[in-house]
Amino acid sequence: MQEFEKLQEIQLPDIDLYMDQVLTILESQMDSYKLHDDEKVMTKTMINNYVKSKLIGKPVKKKYGKEQLMQLIMIYHMKNVINFADLEVFFQRAIKENQEGMELLYEDFVQIHDNMLDHFISKEKQLSELEGSDKIKELLKIIITADLNKRVAERVLKEMKGEE
Repeated sequence: MQEFEKLQEIQLPDIDLYMDQVLTILESQMDSYKLHDDEKVMTKTMINNYVKSKLIGKPVKKKYGKEQLMQLIMIYHMKNVINFADLEVFFQRAIKENQEGMELLYEDFVQIHDNMLDHFISKEKQLSELEGSDKIKELLKIIITADLNKRVAERVLKEMKGEE
């Protein structure tokens, strides 16, 4: 089983990138998170939709900056948990609350992600050593925890929407 890579290991370029370069970086950097080899981390259509909905900023002269790349990495990790509208609420609120901007938000995201990842890697190893009903029970705990965490996140985001 391939181990997840820590986000702090990702080197974000300081130069602006064309769409194909962004996709190449995302594919190479997020490879350890893909469930299937043929899975795409992100597509041109997805990124274009994020731009159209103002979830990320428009490219300048068809080039995407470091902040947009940071947002795309966060979106990749969040899109399976919260819906598109909630992603918009999250980013609007996070940017509004955070005077330091996207870089500090991304630093917080990476730190929290990587700290939690250590716990989940050890959990995954423990689970792989179990068999039978013990494995099923632990898997149920993970699934129920994920469901309840998602519901709490949705409630908090709904509350944030109501405050605006």
